[in-house]
Amino acid sequence: MNMVEIKCPHCNEDVELDEGEFGLFECPYCDEEFNWEEKKIMGSIKGKELWLRLLRIIAISAAIIFGAVVIVVYQYAEGMTNFQG
Repeated sequence: MNMVEIKCPHCNEDVELDEGEFGLFECPYCDEEFNWEEKKIMGSIKGKELWLRLLRIIAISAAIIFGAVVIVVYQYAEGMTNFQG
């Protein structure tokens, strides 16, 4: 099972929890209890998905612009060849 690393809200130490576990936990460093809720993990997943979508949009846009530039340069070079010969 995958692990999730979070910071204890009391001592700020890194605590590992099993992915998908939620509820009341005891910090192994300071022995204080803290609550870990599902929305914290879901928010980070949504954030990563948003970044991935944004990167895809940027990559597709860059590919389209690059393709358009190649076509324009090719057409220009083709025109110059026809003009000279």
